[in-house]
Amino acid sequence: MENASKALIMAAGVLIGLLIISLAVYLFADFGATSAQINQQVEQKRILQFNSQFTSYIGKELTIYDVVTILGYAQENNNYYENGNGETIEVKIENSEITNYNEQQKNNLISNNSNINNGNLPKYKLEEGNISYNNNGGKVSSITFTK
Repeated sequence: MENASKALIMAAGVLIGLLIISLAVYLFADFGATSAQINQQVEQKRILQFNSQFTSYIGKELTIYDVVTILGYAQENNNYYENGNGETIEVKIENSEITNYNEQQKNNLISNNSNINNGNLPKYKLEEGNISYNNNGGKVSSITFTK
């Protein structure tokens, strides 16, 4: 009788141990899924914040100074991702690519477009359809301005 009660106590200890281990595994898996979901939300927020540098200009009349500012954002990004992992941004004015303009070329672009005609600077526009996004994350990959 004494051995039977010890056997029951041992069996109960094993069952309680298995329950504790099962609970630990469940919590580990649950916290892992929650962590992955939080990381995904943080990444989406980071992409939206990055894209807002460019998308905030959609539908607005822009001057050449705004275009050069956006070009600067794109060049800063391209310098960061120099290794060519597909995160670079291409900037165009109509069909003319200006992505790799240096400071002198930017200054020439500004001076060529700063001729005041009756007090008005040339206006550029950025439409929703003129921004394209890459497939591996939804970041801006191409911007085309129109006059």
